[in-house]
Amino acid sequence: MKSIYQKALGENFKRLHPKLQEKFGLTSTGGRAAISHGIMDEITGGLLFLRPLFRLGTGRRMVFPERGRNISFVLENYAYRDSYGRECIIWARTFDFGKKKRHFDAVMVYSEQKERIIDYFGSHQDFVSDLEFTVLDDGGLRITSKEQRLLPGDLTIPLPVFLRAEAIVTERFLDETNEFFIHVQVRNPIVGTLFEYQGTFRTEYVHVLPEEIPDRVVPVKERKRE
Repeated sequence: MKSIYQKALGENFKRLHPKLQEKFGLTSTGGRAAISHGIMDEITGGLLFLRPLFRLGTGRRMVFPERGRNISFVLENYAYRDSYGRECIIWARTFDFGKKKRHFDAVMVYSEQKERIIDYFGSHQDFVSDLEFTVLDDGGLRITSKEQRLLPGDLTIPLPVFLRAEAIVTERFLDETNEFFIHVQVRNPIVGTLFEYQGTFRTEYVHVLPEEIPDRVVPVKERKRE
């Protein structure tokens, strides 16, 4: 069975560094999960007047207002099929700010209709973004957000460019240190960088069946609107 990333990248998947092929090769039938631990060197960005809005998003595990240096980071990736039968990958990120732990969760799905991966954000999947995947010359991976939509209630609201939170994620494997490097920047065309972080992490693979995925990382609500 091909992973959703193999479907999205096609033959280019083989150009990824072998460690990235392993990490992005999870499937619901494989019985494996990827658990990563690392340190984000710095988390920055977001004008002060936006912080109250970020705080509102913490309850739905979408954004958070805290910023800092040397922040402990855990990333959990689980593969499963959702209630609509779609192959999905959970991205459950936890940032430890000492007194508080903050979450930035998403679920990625391959859209057969769009022939690309789409990303549902937060515990209630109120926001969805199309993603473009590009393999870099060094075997790294760049993920770029494209069209975005809000999903309040039964509505689907396409966001104009000036309201989008445009993300660029770069991930590569560092052979010299045997760890992954990641850089994430999310910005808005008008107010600039909303948040940005970079750091390194190591990944281990554990045996987890879909029915054994922790409830705390499973979305409270699932959306089929793409």
